[in-house]
Amino acid sequence: MSWAPHDLASRARATPRRFSGLLSRMGSRGTSGVSSHESSHESSHESSHVSSHESSHESSHESSHESSHVSSHVSSHVSAGVSSGVSSGVSSGERASCSASAFSRAGLARVAIGCALTLLAACASDTKREQPSLAGFIWPMKGVIAEGVAFDPVTRDFFVSSVRERRIWRVTPDGEFHDFAGPDMRLLGAFGLTIDSGRRVLWVASSRVPQSTGFGSRPAVAASVIGFDLRDGDVGFESILQSEGEHVLGDVAVGPDGSVWATDSRTPGLYRWELHREPDLEFAGGLQRVPWGDDWRNPQGLAFSERGELFVADYPRGIARVDTVAGSHALLKGSEERLRGVDGLYWHDGALYAIQNGTQTHRVLRIALDATRTAVERIDILLEGPPLDDPTLGVFADGAFFVNAASGWGDYTETGERANRPGRPLTEHRVVRIELEGRR
Repeated sequence: MSWAPHDLASRARATPRRFSGLLSRMGSRGTSGVSSHESSHESSHESSHVSSHESSHESSHESSHESSHVSSHVSSHVSAGVSSGVSSGVSSGERASCSASAFSRAGLARVAIGCALTLLAACASDTKREQPSLAGFIWPMKGVIAEGVAFDPVTRDFFVSSVRERRIWRVTPDGEFHDFAGPDMRLLGAFGLTIDSGRRVLWVASSRVPQSTGFGSRPAVAASVIGFDLRDGDVGFESILQSEGEHVLGDVAVGPDGSVWATDSRTPGLYRWELHREPDLEFAGGLQRVPWGDDWRNPQGLAFSERGELFVADYPRGIARVDTVAGSHALLKGSEERLRGVDGLYWHDGALYAIQNGTQTHRVLRIALDATRTAVERIDILLEGPPLDDPTLGVFADGAFFVNAASGWGDYTETGERANRPGRPLTEHRVVRIELEGRR
């Protein structure tokens, strides 16, 4: 999709998923330590995660597209690292380090350079920068538009989703990838994932987009939320948004009462699927639109606090706290300039965590709120720059934050063809691990 590079209003109408260069004109570098970059980032995602992202990162490993039916071994969690001293704005007792696993020597060099640049950058008083240890896994297939990642604490398996292949893979603790669900199990493009481990359900937001294979399949369905039984892998639940409207459900979360929530970035909306009865799980009424006020332009990640407060990222505006009873919302004070371009959003250990891919330099952030939880008190930059290359979503596991670091939206055009990017092979997808222990 094409648009004037600085027309934010038209971007909001045109692409419900991302505006990867939207901060290009929002002023010079401010005291927040989050760049409001000077030049437009020539990357964008078509119609609600539907836009092909022209990534600015030049290097990735060359290889042909692997088969989507995969049960391949991945070298698991081998780390080699680079550590550096402190940057300005970080106390002399703190250190920042980077390590990468399963990366090529060139990849390690890029990580080291990214860390060095970060350590030299200036930090504001309310923003702390830390380059953490990195370890994770690389996908054995490339160019599949990697989106969601989830973790099952019972089996210790990860799950990852592909928009392109309309597929979910299970990644075992030893690094093996196995098919878990595919188009034959009602999946359209597989977007956000979340696991309700107590109820043993894997939830996925599934949407029909041109970048997915078999785009014309299930023509009556625009989007759906599907619940897979983790015990046998069968489809246990499905609620559909019909194709009469334009919908892209991109992110999904489980509320405090077990109900399932999803955001629609194409026709901005918030949906809830009510858990009606337990222990025999029954969800009532299908996805119902929740009143939450006007002005929403491109809702993305959503997160519930331990007290049940709901926070939602509106890509071009910032992060809002939503009052579902009053049907209203208010942007967090201090989020308007510094927290635009957020995709994945999570609550963990008393703070928000955000994956920001709408800035020229992509970042993973921890956001401390004030006592009222209506204003931003501090932003910690946990990771920025390489190896982040259009990161999307993440999950917490074992005291770490695992982030899908390279999605590959830019591998394809808005109509689903391979993008013409000479010298740029298909994206090598990877999940990075950001250690959180001791970082408060």
